[in-house]
Amino acid sequence: MESHRRLRDLGLLSLAVLLGATGCTAQAAGEEEALTSTPSSTQPPRQTAAPAPSTPTPTPTPLPIDSVPPCDEMLTTEQVRAAADDDARVNALASTAWSAEALPGPLARDAHEGARTTTSCGWGIPQSDGTVHLEVALLEPQVERDLRTALEASSEYSHDTSAGIELFHREVTDGIGSVLAYALSDGVWVIIDGTLVDETTAADLARDAMGRILAR
Repeated sequence: MESHRRLRDLGLLSLAVLLGATGCTAQAAGEEEALTSTPSSTQPPRQTAAPAPSTPTPTPTPLPIDSVPPCDEMLTTEQVRAAADDDARVNALASTAWSAEALPGPLARDAHEGARTTTSCGWGIPQSDGTVHLEVALLEPQVERDLRTALEASSEYSHDTSAGIELFHREVTDGIGSVLAYALSDGVWVIIDGTLVDETTAADLARDAMGRILAR
C-alpha cells in the first residue's frame, strides 16, 4: 500500500512539473510574441498638400507702333472732299509744305521735333489756301503723357473721347481761319490742320485716321 502511495505521489509530482514547464513555455512564447509584434496604432489621415497658387499670366505689353499706312489708307480723297462740303476741287497734294511751326505752344512743337518718326499728307484746292493736312507723329511714352496732360489742362482745346481715342480740337488765330485737331492713343499723335474743315469735322478726320493706324 505504501509503495502504491509513493508511486501515485511521484506521478502527481511529475505531472505538476510537466504542466509547470508547459505553462512557462506558453507564457514565454506569449511574451515573445508581444515583444516582437508591432503594436497597431491609429495613424492620422494622410493630408494632401494644397496645390501652390497659380501665378497669373502677365498681360503682354503691346509693342509700340513703328509705322503708319500710306496717306490714302489713313484718309481717302472722298473723305476729305465730304468734310470740305463735297468740294470736287479737293485732291491729294503731290507735296506738303506743312511745318511744326503751325503747332501752337512750345510743348507741342518739341513733341513733334522729338518724335520717333513723322508722316505728312495733304489735300487741297490747287493755287489756294484751301488745304487739309494730316500729320502723324510716333511719340515716346513719356512725351505722349506730357502732351496729353498739357492738353487736358488747357482751356483752349475742346476735349472728347471716342472709342478709347482722345480728341482735342480748337480754332487757330492765324488770319485765314484754320482749325486744329489732335487724336492721341498708344504713342500715336494724329494732327489735322486745315482751312477747309471746321473743328468737329477735323476731329472726325483725326479719329478716323487714328482708327486705321491702330487697326493695321
